[in-house]
Parts: sequence; structure tokens; C-alpha cells
Amino acid sequence: MKRTAKTLLVGTVGAAGLFLASTTTANASTTVKVNKNDTVWALSQKYGVSIQAIETLNHINQNSHLILQNQSLQIPDKAAKNTANTSKTTATSSVSVKAGDSLWAIAKEYNISVDTLRSLNGIATDETLIQPGQTLKVTGTPKTTTTTSNTTTQAANTNSTAATQSSTTTASKVTVSTNHVTYTVKSGDTLYTIAQAYGVTVASLRAANTLGSTLVLGQTLTINDPTKTPATTSSAASSSSTASSTATTAASSSSTTAATSSTTAASSSTPASSAASSTSTVASSSSTASTTTGTSSTNNTTSSSAVSSSSQATQSSTAATSSSTSTTTSSVSASSIVSYAEQLATMGIPYVSGGTSLSGFDCSGFTQYVYAHFGISIPRTSEAQSAIGTYESVSAAQPGDLLFWGGRGSAWHVGIYVGGTSYVAAPTTGETVSLKSFQYFQPSFAVHVN
Repeated sequence: MKRTAKTLLVGTVGAAGLFLASTTTANASTTVKVNKNDTVWALSQKYGVSIQAIETLNHINQNSHLILQNQSLQIPDKAAKNTANTSKTTATSSVSVKAGDSLWAIAKEYNISVDTLRSLNGIATDETLIQPGQTLKVTGTPKTTTTTSNTTTQAANTNSTAATQSSTTTASKVTVSTNHVTYTVKSGDTLYTIAQAYGVTVASLRAANTLGSTLVLGQTLTINDPTKTPATTSSAASSSSTASSTATTAASSSSTTAATSSTTAASSSTPASSAASSTSTVASSSSTASTTTGTSSTNNTTSSSAVSSSSQATQSSTAATSSSTSTTTSSVSASSIVSYAEQLATMGIPYVSGGTSLSGFDCSGFTQYVYAHFGISIPRTSEAQSAIGTYESVSAAQPGDLLFWGGRGSAWHVGIYVGGTSYVAAPTTGETVSLKSFQYFQPSFAVHVN
């Protein structure tokens, strides 16, 4: 009897242990609701677990790290954290920082987020400086050895982004006014030069046409409400040129007549064979001189009139040129900056660390070059550029503004906003200056250059 009781007691304790173990396993994670401005990195810091553990448990995309407000997330317990850390440690490798490297460039090379890179190396969120020769821990493999599966996924994401942009372009409303003309794109044309020729804005051209990132030779553009007519301007210039040419011809004719008069006068002093002939010659000479003088006077009057007309035409031309210069200067705007940046994006200019010219740019060298083209001076580095101008949220950014990734005064990447989710930048080593989308790579803030 005693033995039976002992067996029952052991069995009961064992069952209770199994029940407790089951309960522990069931409660191995904590459920939290995502608040406004929460990120996976912030939650990992708050609960002392890894980003990878949270993302794996909740099936979060480890490239975009996207979570939504009011979303319910499971936070793994310490055991899960240790498991995730063990897994992460196994997959961790080291990389030596080279000259020109940045946190963003290394994270992109290994297909991980900057937050993950910071977390692996204990780098604070407001710290951006890394030194050549420094060793950093990374996970994953570099782009050069990325698996076919990852390549396929990236290609699908790219196609999805292109389809979204195409859909947005197709859905954009095109406005055509009653008073409009058409223009056929020629070699060397840009939106800016066409807008200047017709006295309209680049924004107006965009509103009246479905445009890609570049103009195509032979493409037909609709121009709404032009204030200038290039053909008329050309005709007026031609008329002025004709008037100037007429004046020059008249002056030349007057000079020739005067020279003829002098020659005739000189001939009148030549000795003759007889007095009668001499007298006749003198009389003829006198008559000729008189006639020449009258002609010269008339020609001088005509020349004076022509020169006066030429002077007026020149003054009108100068005034027109001055007016045109004034208009061009005052028309330099954000749309001009966007158009020029887009033009450079079609030239295949490579990324060069420290580059500041058309032979190669880094991100801040490119933005400085574009603004300098319009006489606007901004600092050389992204850190310094991010501290100038008027701070704006990304949602309030206007085309032509600067977009920054990182902190104000410590940004590590910069580009020029062109509208929608698009920007132009010199991205990273191995790529060229190009039009990019930040749909999956959100900037931190924008700056309007005053």
C-alpha cells in the first residue's frame, strides 16, 4: 500500500512538472503593441533581445524592418534571445573598414540594415564615424556571393517598384490648356532650356506631359500658355541684323564716294597739252567736284541716318539681351535644380569616393556640384550639409530639397529630392549617379536650402 502511494505521488509530481514545462513554453514570449515611432531596433534595446530574434519570431522582412502602428508583436524570452544570439554568432564574420567606407555602404554590401550593423558592434545611434583599419562584425555574405534566391527576391522587389512607379506615372493627370503649342525635342534639349525658350516653368511642362526620367530625341511636348515665341524672337533678331548690315553698307558706300571725289580732284590738277583743254578739264573737274560734294553730302546724310538706325537696333538688342539675362537669372528655381540633377543622372557618371567632378562623384560631392551650377554654395560633406538650411520632415519635402539619412549635423548619405518617392544621388562604389526610389530606404529628414 505504501509503495502504491509513493508511485502515485511520483506520477503526480511528474505530471505537474510536465504541465509547468508546457506553461513555460507557452509563455516563452511577451506580446506588445507597436506605438507610434517604434522600430524593431528600439524594441530590441528595450527588451534586451536581438533584432533578428524579434524579426524571425514575427516573420518581419529583414531588409525593410517594417512594422506598423498598433501591430501586435511577440517579444522572445531570454532563452529565445540566447538561441538567436547563438545563431547570430555562428553566422557572424568580420570586415576591415577601408578608406571611403561608411556604415551605410557596408550594411548595403552585406544586405543588412544599418541598425543591425550598429547592434552587432555596439555603435550608438548618433555615432557615424568609422576609421580605416577598424574591424566590424557583419552577418550574411557580400553582394558578390549572394545566393540565387536572394538575387531573385531583389529582382522581384525591383520589378515591383518599377511597376508601382509606372502605375503612378500612368495615373498622373496631364493638363492641357486651350492656349498651347507643341514642340519636338532636338539634340541637346533639356526641360530647363525648353521652358526658358517658351517662358514657362519646368513644373508646367511636367504637368502638360507624361515624362520619364529623360527626354527622347523626336519626342513631342505640349507647352501650355507660352509667354515667348522663339520663332518671333528669331525674326526680330534677324531684322535687327539686317538693319545693322544696311547701315554698314551705307557707310561703306559713303566712304567709297568720298574716295572717288578725292581721286577726281587729284585728276583735275594733272597738266594738259593746251590751255583750252586745261580750262575745260578744270571746269569739268569743278563740276564733278560739285556733283561729288552734293552726292557725298547726300550719302553722309543717309549714312548718318543708317548709323542712327543701327545704333537704335543695337540698343534694342542690348535691352532685349539684358531682359533675357534678367529673366534667366530670376527663373533659377527648384525645378531647374531637379532638371539638371536628372540630366546628370543619364550620363553614367561613376561613384568615386571624394569625387567632386563629372569624372566621378560621391554623394555630397554630387549635391554640391548641382547647387554650384546655379551659383548656390553649400558645404562639402553630408554631415555639414545636413546642418544648414531649414529642417523639414520627409513628407513636407519639396522637389529640389536635400534628403538626408542619419542625424542632423551627422548625416552619412544625401541626395536631391525630385518628387514622389524618387531622388537623384551618387549611391555607392560600383554604381553611377542615378534616379533612385526611397520606398524601401526611407530618409531621416529633408533640408530646404535657403
